[in-house]
Amino acid sequence: MFRLLLTLAFALTFLSACDEAGWDPEGDGSSGQNPNNDYYFGPNDVWELVLRDDDTFRITRKAELDATIFDEDFEGSYETLANGYTRLTVDEAPSGINTTIMALILDNDSVILQPIEQGSRQVLVFVSQGECPESNTDGVWVQYKFENSADTAADDQSFFGIWRFNPTNASLVVFNDYNLVDMETTLGGFTDLSENCDEGLASDETYAHFYGNNYAALNIDKDDNSINQYFLGLPSHSVGSTSDLNHNYVGFMYDGQSNTNSEIAASCTDGDCFIYNVENVNFVEYETSSHSVALVDEVNEPATGFVTGTWENIVGNTGNIACATVFDLGDDDQTFLACVAQFPAEREEGDSADAVNLFLLSNN
Repeated sequence: MFRLLLTLAFALTFLSACDEAGWDPEGDGSSGQNPNNDYYFGPNDVWELVLRDDDTFRITRKAELDATIFDEDFEGSYETLANGYTRLTVDEAPSGINTTIMALILDNDSVILQPIEQGSRQVLVFVSQGECPESNTDGVWVQYKFENSADTAADDQSFFGIWRFNPTNASLVVFNDYNLVDMETTLGGFTDLSENCDEGLASDETYAHFYGNNYAALNIDKDDNSINQYFLGLPSHSVGSTSDLNHNYVGFMYDGQSNTNSEIAASCTDGDCFIYNVENVNFVEYETSSHSVALVDEVNEPATGFVTGTWENIVGNTGNIACATVFDLGDDDQTFLACVAQFPAEREEGDSADAVNLFLLSNN
């Protein structure tokens, strides 16, 4: 009897240890992660996504990276459509979780998701989950969650720029941050210092920065809803000319002020792009445009990896737009655009302007 009780106690201790921080219940027990699956994570507080090689997925959310209790935990299946969208279908969706979630997958490095929760309209960005960068990592960024007072018509508010992760002190350095008025004046940047970065996450009470292989999901003022902000950090890819962007695209449009999002498509030819509403993600049509975009010929301005210009709605209202560019994604050499812009609307001098995002992934 003593031996039996001892054996049971050992087994329970082992099982308990399996749930400690760093143990992945989907892993192989040695490396901590199943190498055949793709792992992603991102802010609020920590969302985690596993895309398994059998076309199923798991999404969880917890208060901290090493927490063992989940606030959300559900599974389902996913498929990538021929047009470039990926559809996640939730099995037995918990209360408050959408049954279908559309996504863009960026070569196993990042996933752009439409809202997971029914009560939210916020687009989310996850990045590949792994280790913190061991050398300086540089790139560009665009904002995709905005504080309540965000005004893209203000010359003292920034919405895109350049970033670096420095492993020496686990710091995020924003060297340049540009407004959407003249799109060339930097506001001076900022630095977030961390004591350490562990398992891809550097955080304290005011920020949480998630670092992947080539991308970052940055969260500023994370515990203050009125000023909480998200930034997408991307690698910096030089643009040869606007013809480098000549593709058809699918993606999402997110309006920060009205907190609305929708599926869109786009077609670009030599800097002239047209935006189309998508009524059915299974059959994307490039027929009647809702907006047109005119990109300037001077590419890599105000920094390498950016293209800028104006966009216009069907009644002639205009706004400025800046797009970060990434090329040669995956086996199909896809192009990705992450844009932040002034919402095109009729405005008097001194009026504020909404912040809008476009996320576009090429499919030809």
